[in-house]
Amino acid sequence: MVNSVSVVMTTYNGEKYIFEQLSSINCQTRKPDEVLILDDGSTDNTVGIIKNYIDDNKLYNWRLIINRSNLGWKRNFMKGFSLAKGDVIFCADQDDIWRKKKIEDMCNVLSDHKNIHVLACNIVPFYENGGKTMASKYITPYGQECIQKVDFFDVGFDVIRPGCAICFRKSILPLIDSIWFPELAHDAAIWMVGILTDSAYILNHPLMDYRRHGNNNSPSNAKTLSNRIKLVSIELNKVEKAYDNSKLLGIDVDKQREIIENKQTLEKRLSILETKDVLSSIGLMIKPGTCYGIRSWLADLISMIA
Repeated sequence: MVNSVSVVMTTYNGEKYIFEQLSSINCQTRKPDEVLILDDGSTDNTVGIIKNYIDDNKLYNWRLIINRSNLGWKRNFMKGFSLAKGDVIFCADQDDIWRKKKIEDMCNVLSDHKNIHVLACNIVPFYENGGKTMASKYITPYGQECIQKVDFFDVGFDVIRPGCAICFRKSILPLIDSIWFPELAHDAAIWMVGILTDSAYILNHPLMDYRRHGNNNSPSNAKTLSNRIKLVSIELNKVEKAYDNSKLLGIDVDKQREIIENKQTLEKRLSILETKDVLSSIGLMIKPGTCYGIRSWLADLISMIA
């Protein structure tokens, strides 16, 4: 049984949609034991809306924390996790809408399956004016079972559900802390621990509406050379963290071998990008057994010849 639940939400200039999200959390059939809202220096009325909502609804177990300086959303989430007291921690963005049984259904799965440490639900994207239909791994079905284990050898280090769809047991927070670094998204760190310890699962049921805006359809991995170098550097750091913490995470030999292959490939990619060595990129892409997909290669190629 899940004894206590914390919801950690980060906010920044979210006045347009924050009320809907607060209401969807407050209307859950399984009420959270605490809600921590960490505002990162909003300059609009976000803080005022949150304060009024908490006061008007007498939510004595909801806490608003206003950061003294802007931490950025990655650090802000990690700060929230460190403050959370619940056995299970849910991540929340400021502009989505949770369906009423999100907490109840996911907690029921965790109560019935002690081996699950990271659990993600399915999401239903909806679009603002000007938004485009999202083609994403976030909404791609995974597996046929209602409760489906996520296989590391199937997805690698890819995060196939967004952080707002994820909850995790606080007991794995020390492992998350061990692999997180400031450039790494909180959900990537959570997901890594889950898949590397064979404890990440998906509940194949839509439990939240995932708001998409007209301005978030631009790819986050804009294919400039400097940005590609930065992205590959982050990926390399992430894989190195997994390798360095293999013993702590209990990673088996087969996964270690795959991690080493990833590490070697990323090191070569980084060198190729830094020297704009197009021919070597082709050789790496066609090399048998390499962890270098065609889409990543094309993005690297475009950045080098642009």
